[in-house]
Amino acid sequence: MFKKLLISDFKKLKRSWIWVFVVLGPLGVVLVQSLNFGLRYDYMTNTMYKDDIWSGLIQEVYYFSIAVIVIGMALITSLIGGMEHRAGAWKQLLSTPVKKTHVYLSKGVMGFILLLLSCVLLALGTAGLGILLQFGTAIPWVELLRFTFFPYLAALPFFAVFIYLAVHYKNQGVVIGVGILSLAVMGVGPAWSPSSWPMLPDEWVSSSLNVPLGIATGVCLIILASLLFAREDVNG
Repeated sequence: MFKKLLISDFKKLKRSWIWVFVVLGPLGVVLVQSLNFGLRYDYMTNTMYKDDIWSGLIQEVYYFSIAVIVIGMALITSLIGGMEHRAGAWKQLLSTPVKKTHVYLSKGVMGFILLLLSCVLLALGTAGLGILLQFGTAIPWVELLRFTFFPYLAALPFFAVFIYLAVHYKNQGVVIGVGILSLAVMGVGPAWSPSSWPMLPDEWVSSSLNVPLGIATGVCLIILASLLFAREDVNG
């Protein structure tokens, strides 16, 4: 039943703007860095990152992508929740013989997959940009995947909060507003704070801890929210 729900949710996206945002986020990051390196090519390659130009590109993409990830999470979750609210379909959906927890988890899994796809596009776009900029074909895939996927996985607690708000509030401005506030506090606070987890430390061991913490916390919050959803009424 859960699989059917998930397939049904994806079918609803055929005429949605959500695919535009899935592509627009990583595309925007890559375009900004193409201008960054294109306009300052000599300085970036011969001075700033002369020792490891590929790492330089990946670092620049990483710094800019954190903001895009958070805002992307807010936008995509708001669109997911907004589809049912705009159609007034929540009552009809929940009147069917399906578990309410499955309905909620389907929205969460769909959002996770869409954002994961954005990360894939970001990694491929970064690799393609480096090749176009003639950095060579020896792409450091481990480092590239680390800096494109780790921040997203470490930020999953924010995703869990956004999907909860998107489902419970018909006014999707609430999700966007909380997303902007979340971006404002990103990196603020002690290392154990979830707001610090997407800001990967330089040390590999430390940054590796941020990811399982983010995944575990995000999954726990989504499961908890699905249980709350099963006991509450949703308007719309």
